[in-house]
Amino acid sequence: MRSRYHRATAGEKAYQSTISVDFDQKLIDFLINFARLRRSCMVGSGPFRARAIVRASVTVLIVALIGLVPTACEVPTGADDPVATIEVSGSVRLRTVDDGVAIAPIPGATVEAWVGTSRVGQTTTGVDGAYTITATGGDLSSVSIVVSVEGFSANLYGGPHSVYAGATRAVDGPRVGLTFTFDEDDDWFSVTLADETTKIGAFYRIQEQVGTAYYVANIGQLQAIALASGAEGNGYTYRLVRPIDASATDTTEWDAWTGEGGGFLPIGWSSGARFEFDGNGFAVANLTIRNRKSGFAGLVGQLSDGGIVRNIVLQNITVAESTDAGGVAGVNEGGTIANVRVSGRIEGTSFVGGITGRNYDTDDNTGTITNAVVTAEVIAASSGTSAGGLVGWLGTRTSGGVTPDAIVSSSFSGVVKVPGDGDPAGANAGTLVGVTEVETADPGDEATWLAGISGSTSTGRVADVDTGATIHTRRVGSVFGGE
Repeated sequence: MRSRYHRATAGEKAYQSTISVDFDQKLIDFLINFARLRRSCMVGSGPFRARAIVRASVTVLIVALIGLVPTACEVPTGADDPVATIEVSGSVRLRTVDDGVAIAPIPGATVEAWVGTSRVGQTTTGVDGAYTITATGGDLSSVSIVVSVEGFSANLYGGPHSVYAGATRAVDGPRVGLTFTFDEDDDWFSVTLADETTKIGAFYRIQEQVGTAYYVANIGQLQAIALASGAEGNGYTYRLVRPIDASATDTTEWDAWTGEGGGFLPIGWSSGARFEFDGNGFAVANLTIRNRKSGFAGLVGQLSDGGIVRNIVLQNITVAESTDAGGVAGVNEGGTIANVRVSGRIEGTSFVGGITGRNYDTDDNTGTITNAVVTAEVIAASSGTSAGGLVGWLGTRTSGGVTPDAIVSSSFSGVVKVPGDGDPAGANAGTLVGVTEVETADPGDEATWLAGISGSTSTGRVADVDTGATIHTRRVGSVFGGE
């Protein structure tokens, strides 16, 4: 291919030269691909056209290629910089009165930086309670600095306590002097455990906190909600501020805490929980529950009128040896369960479901489950158990039948295991609901049964608990079991 280069200016001699350049196909392909790769980095110029490259001279090509390289492809800076960092420093401390110490530093506290559900930094406090944390990540325009205190020994109310605490503060850039002060005058619970010797102090707020939320950062705080009198009552709002590993609930030490070898004692195990629990999208992993005290087993024992559990992942949960068993709640009595994920193994002797053993309305509130995903193994422990992938028993305590849309946009993809080979005298089992009670409905009217469910799916199955073989009889169904 020939390219002619012509240049003439006043007062100078015009000249003309011809340069002949042979392009092979590989060079053309290279230039086209180069243009495509660099196109998105160009600033203040039009599209890079491969046709123009092919027709230009070598000189023009060099100039064009050089023009593509510089400023537009420089690494950005600021909040959107993928390698940006910010540094935050401060201290974590406990203010007590009974031991005569106004301010005591808390050494060994975990300090983390979070952007949403992504951890972007981690450190621990020194012997003086001080910390310096560096957050590294993408958009650092809003970072949560989270503190977790687990088992710190302190004198509270005149005696030794094992202190559990958690809090969070937001920053939008580097900070110095970001202090977390836990105070007896703020909201906290003092609990004497089942072994009658261990006492814990669980702190959920700090002096510097704005707002009324109670922050939960570790399994000690989570357990204290259930153990402390009134902690699950009206007006409380609990929020997870980091993921929790609950492996300790499957130990003899924890059994001594909660009594009767029950592992984690569910929140609201003795009376209905009327609080809001927001998981903020974080996971509670490896939770073990064997509630032998009241028989209601799940993260929450009884979720009552107006209670809310939402935005939480229950990962690899184990629930056993309980009459009413579910991953989120043993019984949902007029509460709201939304945006939850459950995996693990859930077993019950009377009613068992991946989300809740029983779900029903009250005179004042509708028991609802929305956007729930279950991949767990749900097991009917006896021949008379009602078992469902989502709910063991769906019904009402008021006249008029099951409320429409009690279960919405939810799914099950695990397995429901029942004894008795699906014999009519055995368990009622379904991949969504084990049994439904509709007072005004014809038991043979499946449309009425389904009125309580909308937009929900199941790819799970019902299987024999011993052989694992898939079964389907009158009391075992792909969606519902009995009636």
